[in-house]
Amino acid sequence: MAKQTAGFVDQHIEKVVLGVCAALFLGTAVYYFGMSPYKIDDKDPKKLIAEARDVAELTQKAVREAKPYDPTKDASNTKISTAPLEELAKWFGESPLGLIKIAGIDPRSPRTQAFPTPLLPLEGVADEERVQLARLSAPSAPIVVSGHAYLDMPAQMDFETLYKTGGSGNKESRERSWVSVAAQVNLAEQFKTFLAARYPHGMYMSMPIIRLHLQRKVVGEAGADWEEVTPYAPYKRITPPDPEFLPSGALSATSSTEINKFRTMIRLGQDMIARATLPPKTQGTRGDEPFAPPLPYIDIAPGVIKTDPGAPGPKPGTDINAAAALQRARDWLTKGTKALNGQKPFTDPDPELALMLARAASVTKGISTAESDRAKKLITDAEAALKAAKRTMPGNTPDEPEHLMPILAHDLEVTPGRTYVYRIRYEIFNPLIGSDLVRDPADGRKITLVSDWSPPSREVEVKSDLFYFLTKVDVGKQTAEFTVFKKIAGGEFEKANFDVVPGDIVGSKKKAPKSSAADFSTHKLCVLIDTVGKETRVVLADAVDGSLSERILAKDSKDKRIDELSGSGKRRGR
Repeated sequence: MAKQTAGFVDQHIEKVVLGVCAALFLGTAVYYFGMSPYKIDDKDPKKLIAEARDVAELTQKAVREAKPYDPTKDASNTKISTAPLEELAKWFGESPLGLIKIAGIDPRSPRTQAFPTPLLPLEGVADEERVQLARLSAPSAPIVVSGHAYLDMPAQMDFETLYKTGGSGNKESRERSWVSVAAQVNLAEQFKTFLAARYPHGMYMSMPIIRLHLQRKVVGEAGADWEEVTPYAPYKRITPPDPEFLPSGALSATSSTEINKFRTMIRLGQDMIARATLPPKTQGTRGDEPFAPPLPYIDIAPGVIKTDPGAPGPKPGTDINAAAALQRARDWLTKGTKALNGQKPFTDPDPELALMLARAASVTKGISTAESDRAKKLITDAEAALKAAKRTMPGNTPDEPEHLMPILAHDLEVTPGRTYVYRIRYEIFNPLIGSDLVRDPADGRKITLVSDWSPPSREVEVKSDLFYFLTKVDVGKQTAEFTVFKKIAGGEFEKANFDVVPGDIVGSKKKAPKSSAADFSTHKLCVLIDTVGKETRVVLADAVDGSLSERILAKDSKDKRIDELSGSGKRRGR
């Protein structure tokens, strides 16, 4: 291959490029470091900073030494709006209006501290959220039964002691006539009333009964009015705590604790309060076996299956609630039929109770067609009996018995031979006590609330095998005569007269025309014969329990039962 010769460019091009780059670098350095390009009006950065500092100091001095200008005081001002300044003056001027006037608030409470707080916390309940106490529903027309027997009466004790121990101690056999009064409270309707009154959720579900109220009226007595009755209870009258309220209406801390404890005790003791049972009959004595009117669930809670002693329990997998409901429904139909016909244990037909039990059975899920037809027939027959007796028909739509709370009270101060009608109501613990939710502060201070009275019951006669009347009195000689009627074998009544002085027992065993030895004993001891005002009376003491009673001559001697018992040798009692 021939040898080639390199030219000037090929031999020196890299030196040319290197020289050009070096020249550009030197030129740039000379320009920026030697000629000062960062200048404004021939002033470098250092001079500009010094000049800005001088201007700031002059401005600050001018602001400080400037005279204030108030455009609101300048009559010639037409350009500057004074409205913002006037608004600011209301808040921060020499005479500010203050928050209350600016907000248009009417201060209703007096000052409670030396200096007002800068901010007022807003607490409490708005007026539109406050509630009035809801009206308590009246119980249904009561179901009544009566009896007479010797009962094992326990000594009364404090409710809390009875609640904790279940009761114990000595019992005394006492002869008593009684009337048991039972009714239903419609909880479903009551809860609707609470909801309509906008009660807070949870509070309207609590209705702890603290006391039952009972009244009776004598039938056939001119001018008779309702009279108060103290229902029998094995415990002393329940007295709720006396709460202490703060100025706000709330309970004090101590009272709140006491109230909560009391409320819990009352709620857990509802069976003893709202459904007290009569004492048992004294063994080996004559008389009726105490029993309560068999309203649905008065003697057993929903969901409980009764089994005979030794009998097998429900099979595994049994729906206890459904089985218990069916068992109760069949029992209600049986008792309802007996009530309608006046069969034992009932002594008189009671169509109201029959209707109540039949309706409860008719709405029980799972009953057979035959049981349903039986319930419908019982309802029809009971309604016809009520119509014939001119009694008010209870509502037309049967309610589920689980929503109807039974209540029960007993009158042990009745007079044998008299006929009464009864009404009942209940008293509950105020669920809104100490609450700021009530519209009327006085409602929050009420400890208990009372329902309306029930409609009156049917007439119930207090039957007995013994009646006695004060027929003659000589206060001067301190003697009195009692006429005693005693039922003998066959159901007839025999009469005997007994003269007594203080210290004598009224009545004794005595031969009667139709009985060789009728027992006319009343177990009443004559302790006083006197006149009070215009009334001549004899005070008697029970020879068994020592309780006192009085017989008024004017009242007893005119009692129409004397003629009825004297003129009806075939009159039958229980």
